[in-house]
Amino acid sequence: VGDHFTHVCPQFTPGSTPWRFSKKGRCGTGTAISEEESPRDKGDHLQAYLHGHRLMSLMPLLESQGVQTVEDLAQVNLQELKLLVGHDEHRLMQVELLQALQEDKKKHDFILLNDGEMKSEHLIFLSHFKLEAGTEAALMRGEIESLLRQNGDEAVFEWFNSPIFLDSEDLYNLEDLTRRVRKTHNLVLLLTKDVLTRPWCLVELVCAVNYGVRILPVQVMKSGDSFSFPDEDFYTKLLGGQLLDHSCMALLTEHGIQLGDVEKAIKSVFKKIALPYSPHRSETIRRAEVQALLKQVRPRNPHSDNNVGARRSRR
Repeated sequence: VGDHFTHVCPQFTPGSTPWRFSKKGRCGTGTAISEEESPRDKGDHLQAYLHGHRLMSLMPLLESQGVQTVEDLAQVNLQELKLLVGHDEHRLMQVELLQALQEDKKKHDFILLNDGEMKSEHLIFLSHFKLEAGTEAALMRGEIESLLRQNGDEAVFEWFNSPIFLDSEDLYNLEDLTRRVRKTHNLVLLLTKDVLTRPWCLVELVCAVNYGVRILPVQVMKSGDSFSFPDEDFYTKLLGGQLLDHSCMALLTEHGIQLGDVEKAIKSVFKKIALPYSPHRSETIRRAEVQALLKQVRPRNPHSDNNVGARRSRR
């Protein structure tokens, strides 16, 4: 009621806004969902969101697809949901409304990115070990850019100076690297055999964790370069100083990074399931893999932009 719909109203059921983040509007200040909220709290937000849009009859079907939070709605396969609904015209209309809401949300997120200080330099930062994945990272960047354009997201290339950034280009020193990490929305870590022993990659991970940058692990699938996921033996060797060489340790120490910081950063990465990227498979398969990655890409929350890192840097 008024000059906007409920799904863009920042006062609609505190915490239930469908946007990744909100901004001040005519009717007040939005409330963003906190990253620290419990799963139960986030489930309540989902229920409030569906109830507010009169979509509650979809709740059981959404739960069967693993949807637990408002953010999970972005991952819903709407075509599959329509098949589950069958010939129920009322529910089919609800699925179409849900699709419209998600498309509206996507446009709204990118509009906010262009709002003053909300504009960042990079939507995605591709972190990789150049010797093992330099070619693959360049290939992935090209495919991401192509899919963004095909998905109708050309505006990304106007709003970001460099939407998809490779950590092996345009870097003059480590300070420049960490500045770019702080100014990115999503850090994609390409998992190859020795990436977790490379000093610059580790600095990027620690910086991303400290500054609240979303980290998305992607396993590069190619023969002769199998990535082993960290186990307890890995962390024991890391903390015991048996994993990293002298030059790596010296670089970390020079920049005030302790092995405990590295352990914490690596563990935080693997709280998410790694997505595959198969550079030597067909273009169709690669496109599907990159599309799955793009579904995980999100603009960062402006209410917490660099706040965590800023607090730590003052200690």
